Parts: sequence; structure tokens; C-alpha cells
Amino acid sequence: MLYYILGAVIILCAAAVAYIYYTKEEELFLNTEEVTISGKRALRHYCTDYEIWEIFNFISPEEALKCIDTAEHLAKTTHLKNKPPNMIARLTKDDYEFIETLGKVISKLTNTFIRHKDSFGIYKYIPGTNIEGHYDGCSRKKDKVCAEVEVSNIIFLNNDYTGGSLYFGSLDLMIRPEVGKLVMFKNYDKEGKIVPYSGFKSTKVLNGMQYLLR
Repeated sequence: MLYYILGAVIILCAAAVAYIYYTKEEELFLNTEEVTISGKRALRHYCTDYEIWEIFNFISPEEALKCIDTAEHLAKTTHLKNKPPNMIARLTKDDYEFIETLGKVISKLTNTFIRHKDSFGIYKYIPGTNIEGHYDGCSRKKDKVCAEVEVSNIIFLNNDYTGGSLYFGSLDLMIRPEVGKLVMFKNYDKEGKIVPYSGFKSTKVLNGMQYLLR
């Protein structure tokens, strides 16, 4: 009788371990589907209640080039104080009218801001540099170095370089650069805590210069 009881306990334990293992695997499994959003081709990467969007040709190559040219001009004539690493300029509608339209469209997509975003930073990465691993969100203790961004939006502005892919380590997701592509993801969950999946970095730029709008 003891052997039957012991056997039953072993089977139950094995079943419990298997359930936990496969449930964990299911939570970490990343799905990808191709969709259309605002008339643009997009990829939606999702895992449980988290998602990352790639929206192709969100802005045109001409609009992207105008952002770069405007930012480079400002970088030569304006000194930014306390700027994040690699930011060369911050664009507003006064610098380029398109920025106001871009802010409204992104705000509508994210559906989180009462007031649309009215400025964007332009970042420049030379060979050997990259975005270091970090979160755009803050902890409840309000980290000293923190962007405190509810929804991140990153737009690739050029193609003439190698490297510079975005990498989300918790999801093992690599997103390749493509001019005009918007990458968008939330940094907080419904309880206001940082989403662990939102941590990201970029691979180093190998040659050329990469420009990002964030």
C-alpha cells in the first residue's frame, strides 16, 4: 500500500513540475503576427500581456532626411545642456513643422498621452557606439538616471550603416534597422511597475553613422 501511495505522490509531483515548466515556457514564448495599422504594414510581437510593434515606412525617407539635416544644423548652432548620451538635438515644430504632426499621430497610436508629444530627440551613433542596456521606465523609487517614458517610440532615420539593431534580451528579439520604421512598446504594466520585457539595448554600429528619432 505504501508503494502505491509513494508512486501516486511521485506522479503528482512530476505533473506539478511539468505544469510549472510548460506554463513558464508558454509565458516566454514570443508570437509574431503581421498586421496593418494606420494603413502601414506592421509586425506585432507579443508575449502574454506584452507587445512590441514594428511599423514599416511610418515616415518617408524624405521626412527622415529632413529630421537629420535639421538636427545636424541645430547641433552646430545650439548647445544642449544635460542632454542624454548621443543626443545631438531636440526637434520641435518650430524647427520642423512635421514634428507636430508626428507627435499627434504617435500619441493617437499609443493612446496614453492627454497632450501629444511636442518634441523628439535626435540621436547619432558613430562606429563603435550603441545604446547601452537599460529601461526607459523608472522604478517606484524613481531612479536617478531614468527617462520615465510611458511608451517608447524609436524611429530609424537612415540606412547607410551596418549594425545598430535593437535587441530585447528578455524576449531574445532582434529588430533590424530600416529607414522610416517605428518601434513602439510600453514600459509600465497596469499596476505602474516596469515591465521586465521592456529592457533593451542596440548592437554596436560597425561603420557609417546611425540616426534615431526618440
